[in-house]
Amino acid sequence: MKKQCSMCMEEKDLSCFGAQVGGKFGKRGRCKICRAKTEGKSEPDAYRKKRWYENNRELCLRRASNNYQDNRANKLEYQKEYTKKNKDKISKYKKIYHKNNKIKCANARRRRRAHKAKVQEKYDSIDGQITKMVFKNKCFKCNSNVRLAIDHHKPLSKGFALNIKNAAVLCGSCNSRKGTKMPDDFYSITELLEINILFKIAYSIKKEIYNDQIGFAKK
Repeated sequence: MKKQCSMCMEEKDLSCFGAQVGGKFGKRGRCKICRAKTEGKSEPDAYRKKRWYENNRELCLRRASNNYQDNRANKLEYQKEYTKKNKDKISKYKKIYHKNNKIKCANARRRRRAHKAKVQEKYDSIDGQITKMVFKNKCFKCNSNVRLAIDHHKPLSKGFALNIKNAAVLCGSCNSRKGTKMPDDFYSITELLEINILFKIAYSIKKEIYNDQIGFAKK
């Protein structure tokens, strides 16, 4: 799989890009060569820091935990007072943030729902990008491209976690009509066969990206 560098505009293999959570396919916008040129440092520096953290993980976690416990009461009191004095400002900021970070907010809502349903979910922004790409950014049921949402193919209310093989794209209307129905009660046999093929494609893309990231980290 290839990706275009946002700086040199060349199409390169995914292994030519550094990893970045939230980036397209989990990669940075600039390739490693362009990034090294503009930042004046080589990519291995970042990996030396990463290796140091991995070798001293317990120490880092202990320091972070101690710092949190030592300052927890003060931070909570400060947050409480700040929120009380800046309600309008915070409300305005939240509206802007939600508008500009729809995917993040949707992921957060899904995590809260999963937590409430006591289901472990592992579905991140990269998974969301893959799902939307495979479903061609349109509702699987009616082909609409308005008010699209990532839907639990098998419902969360029945204990099915959202993952790359249980995530479909539906518009708001179709998503509401499906509700907590099982797939067999909402889709036709032909649609079920087609959607299962799309799930397999999405899974194979994720697997390829994951293998590229693992191989890159070992270099």
